[in-house]
Amino acid sequence: MTIINVQDINGRCHMVNTDAIARVTEAGASSQWHGVKTIIKFIDGSVIEARSTMNEISSQLSEFQR
Repeated sequence: MTIINVQDINGRCHMVNTDAIARVTEAGASSQWHGVKTIIKFIDGSVIEARSTMNEISSQLSEFQR
């Protein structure tokens, strides 16, 4: 099991099991204006609008794969 840390737009930190992630999408321009950088969708249908960038999430995943 691989866990990454992401911060939502309200400043709350979440420890996320990467096996539960269905998709990570870069937020559109209007969402980014509100501080959302990525949208993380999970296999159970839940969503986190995250302040973490795609690069930050990718870096965390790369660290665990080493």
